[in-house]
Amino acid sequence: LYEAGQEVVSYACTPGQSGYATPKGNFYLQYKDPAPTWINPHSEWSEGMPDTIGPGASNPLGLRALAVSCGGGIYIHGTTNTGGLGYPGSHGCIRLSNTNIIDLYDRVSTGIPIIIR
Repeated sequence: LYEAGQEVVSYACTPGQSGYATPKGNFYLQYKDPAPTWINPHSEWSEGMPDTIGPGASNPLGLRALAVSCGGGIYIHGTTNTGGLGYPGSHGCIRLSNTNIIDLYDRVSTGIPIIIR
């Protein structure tokens, strides 16, 4: 996270894995969700999972979600699977620990630029 061109904080994250790359480019924070509900995309990897998973410990989006304006349901969101942080492993989203997504969520406002390289 940058403020006035200076790095304020950084977090270990998990970007998209091979075949599910995180989109690269200049985007913005479309909206913030304080208690996200995961909606099954009905992709090969989500077969057999429920149509939705509400807020809580079993939610794949963790405790907070920040929607990236690139379309396609890409979020910066929390996870309880912190062992994978630092390595590609998501299905396009950017995962942070639940502790870090709560910190980031509280620091940012809708409309801020999001640059993914």
